[in-house]
Amino acid sequence: MGAPVEEAVQELLGSVSSVVESALRSAMSAADAACTYWGQPRSGPLWTSERIAHVAERFVAEIRPRYDDGYHAGIAVAETITWSQLSELVRSPWRIRRARFGDDGERVLEDRWGTEWRTRLDDPVTVRGMQEALSEVRAAVMETEHLHTDRGTGESERSTAGEDVPEGDPGET
Repeated sequence: MGAPVEEAVQELLGSVSSVVESALRSAMSAADAACTYWGQPRSGPLWTSERIAHVAERFVAEIRPRYDDGYHAGIAVAETITWSQLSELVRSPWRIRRARFGDDGERVLEDRWGTEWRTRLDDPVTVRGMQEALSEVRAAVMETEHLHTDRGTGESERSTAGEDVPEGDPGET
């Protein structure tokens, strides 16, 4: 993996950590508000920020290998699927669980996870890693300069985020 991809992965893992920490803070805050002692509201927070951060780090350490595995599988599958399949999976990530990846894509997943590879797609963390990898591949394609150059004049035209290239080859007009 190149340095920009590794940096992007680290940034995503940092965001996973902050999402877990935020969810724990929210849950603990709600639990704290609901706690009473002898019918009276408790005073002071139930959990400290440091303790929440510690618990979040434990969860991130637990899910990181599954996320990474899904991410790497997503990159490998992207090498075998069509542009149409890639675009559809990015637009509808919930389809990853039941997607047909073609013989080559399914062979990649079987080599990686064994004959029961489809059960790995029942894990939302693995699917999230796979979906983010596919999204990054699609974004990299959309950012390539040859997609944004008017072939007749050679002038560069940037598309706006969220626009789709017509189905077919990424270079077709």
